[in-house]
Amino acid sequence: MWGEILGETFLKPRDAARRVLGAAVPASVLAEGALAVTSAGVVLGFLALRLTNGVAADPISGALLAQPLLGVGVQLAGLVLVAWLTAAIGRRFGGRGTFFGAATAIVWLNAVTILVQLLQLVALLFAPPLAGALAIVTMIWLLWAFSCFVAELHGFASPAIVLGVAILVAVSFVFVLTFIAALAGLTPEGNS
Repeated sequence: MWGEILGETFLKPRDAARRVLGAAVPASVLAEGALAVTSAGVVLGFLALRLTNGVAADPISGALLAQPLLGVGVQLAGLVLVAWLTAAIGRRFGGRGTFFGAATAIVWLNAVTILVQLLQLVALLFAPPLAGALAIVTMIWLLWAFSCFVAELHGFASPAIVLGVAILVAVSFVFVLTFIAALAGLTPEGNS
């Protein structure tokens, strides 16, 4: 069953969302899954960092990968925040999804992304330019799959509208964080 859902997640994400959300995953299994995908993500990030001679994509990623427990904690907190925002914003727009449903969708998409990260690591070893292209394609696919899962979760007709709202929320969130960092005296060059 899960192998079929994995294939659907790539090709027909909305159908996969229907099956994942209908699977009645127990809360304890969901919590274990969340911890597993965040831990696996940090381990794969660490391996990718080692394969690129310790060059992180950004200083925050580098710092989190240098302290794996902190990295797992931050990623787990981020997963919970995204699930909460997914449920809360969707309900604000008339959706019927719950936090548990949103968390289920986010954990599943993270699990699928872990598999893609494994492919990226192999590509990084043998064809580094392919790894970069795979990362871009993965990001585009992940945005679309997330939109389909959220549309299914909340009963929205259009994943495209969900995608637009998700992008607006993400941009707004980054703007607010940047504003708070500027007020705190943090700049891209470091502390003022």
